[in-house]
Amino acid sequence: MERKKTSGAGRMILEKRQRSPLLPDFNLFSLIQRNPGTTAIGRSFCLASGLLYQLTALIKDGLNVREGGERVKLHFLGTAAAEGFPAMFCRCEHCMKARQAGGRDIRTRSSVIIDDILKVDFPPDTLHHVLRDGIDLGLVEDLFITHTHLDHLRAEDLAMRLPVYAHGLDHPLRIYGHDAAVRKCREAFGRPDASRIRLSRIVPFQTVDTGTAKVTALPANHDPDETCLLFFIEKDGKRLFYGHDTGLLPEETWAWLEQTTLDAVILDCTNGNLPFTGGHLNIEAVIGIRNRLRDKGVLAKDATVIATHFSHNIGLLYNDLTNIFDPEQILVAYDGMILNV
Repeated sequence: MERKKTSGAGRMILEKRQRSPLLPDFNLFSLIQRNPGTTAIGRSFCLASGLLYQLTALIKDGLNVREGGERVKLHFLGTAAAEGFPAMFCRCEHCMKARQAGGRDIRTRSSVIIDDILKVDFPPDTLHHVLRDGIDLGLVEDLFITHTHLDHLRAEDLAMRLPVYAHGLDHPLRIYGHDAAVRKCREAFGRPDASRIRLSRIVPFQTVDTGTAKVTALPANHDPDETCLLFFIEKDGKRLFYGHDTGLLPEETWAWLEQTTLDAVILDCTNGNLPFTGGHLNIEAVIGIRNRLRDKGVLAKDATVIATHFSHNIGLLYNDLTNIFDPEQILVAYDGMILNV
C-alpha cells in the first residue's frame, strides 16, 4: 500500500453547481454570432464572453471534483457509549432532558456505514438503525469489528443473515476481527455456509483489500484483556481513521499514522469534560489528538475531525457539545448524520 502524502486531499465537495446570473446560456451567443446584422465588434464581444462562460463552467466543474477520487459517504448510525443516551434504565437529569428534547439528543450504540457497503461494528441497536434510517443491510459486503464489548458486537444478530431468516442475498458478508471477535462470532453462529458469512481473523497492522477499500487494523488503547482495533480506511482516494474505542493512542499507532494523510478522523469522546480515565478519551484529549495530527502534517487540507461515542455521564447534550467543539472546528456526530468527505 502506498502511503505517500498528498496535498489538498481533504477538500469538501460542493453539492450543487450554480450558473452565474451575469452570464446567459452559451447557446444565446451562438445565435447572436450567426445573425448577419451583428457587427464585427459585437461578434468578437460575444465570442469572448462565450469563452469566458465556458471557462467559468470548467472552473466550477473543477470545484465539484475532489482531488484523489470520488466523495465517500459516512453514515453515523449510533453515537453513544455502551449505555446509550438516554441510558436504558437511567433517571438522571441529563437522561431526562435528552428524552424530552429528542432529535439529536437521542443516541444509540455506535457504528458507521461507509458508502452503504462497508460497516464498522455491529451493536445491539442495529435493527433500530435499519428501521430508522431505511438501511439495506443486504448491501453490506464487509464488516470490521473493533472489539467485543456489548455495545460494539451483538454477534447473535448476525445469525439473521443465514437461510430461513434472510432471502434474496447475492453475496456473502465478510467479517473481520481479532481473536476474541472471531471466537464470539463462532459461538453465536458456528461455521455457516461461505455463501452467507465468511469470518476472518486479522491482526494489528494487517491490511485487508476488500476490492472496494483497503482497511488496515491499528492497535487501540482500550481493554488490556483484549486486542482492540482501530481502522485506517482507504476508499476512492480518501483516507479515514476510525479512532474508537480507545484512550490515548499507542505510540506504535502514532508512528504508523504519521506516515500518511487523513481526510477524516473519527474520535472517541466518551468522557466529555470528565477526567481522563485511560480507556476512553475526553474533550481535552480529542483536541490534543487533533492538534498533534495537524502539527505532524497528517491532516489533509480541510480534513474533517468528528467526535462521537458520548456517555450520558458527561451531562452534555448536542448543543452543549457543539458550543464546545464548534470553535475548534470539530464536528459533533449525531445518530443518522451523513457526511460526504
